[in-house]
Amino acid sequence: MKMLSILWTFLLSLGRLFRIRRKDTSTINLTEYYGKHGAPQDIQLQHNAQETLKAVNAMILKYDLPYSGVVTSGYRPSAYNRKIGGSPKSAHIRCQAVDLLDNEKQELADSITPKMLREFGLYMEDQRYTGGARTRGSGSWVHLQIRPTKRRIFIPY
Repeated sequence: MKMLSILWTFLLSLGRLFRIRRKDTSTINLTEYYGKHGAPQDIQLQHNAQETLKAVNAMILKYDLPYSGVVTSGYRPSAYNRKIGGSPKSAHIRCQAVDLLDNEKQELADSITPKMLREFGLYMEDQRYTGGARTRGSGSWVHLQIRPTKRRIFIPY
């Protein structure tokens, strides 16, 4: 497992060094965002998903962020959110949030600044609360959302 992690980190580094980015992993599409749940029937949720991805994709592309190409969580129907122990007020239920895989060094999270978040109308969970590469020694995720909170980088409730 450790060797796989080292290899993954090395490959990400090479990609950034040579600015190599597979076309299909440079941005998030709606199919990846909806995942196994498929698109919600509610038109407002579909609109929210499009707005979320528009902001996140624009930030990834403009700043050439080290996005892994993996969405760990996008849209979550309420029943599924309850099943996995998600917050009843989760922005994922309203298609206003996305979690992106980050590596052990949390290079994606460390690349995102409050200025970038403001520019694209995004908010990010404080990395000390998102599965913790720094606290658990494994890969984690970056939670980004369009639903406003008091601070751009916030502590989840």
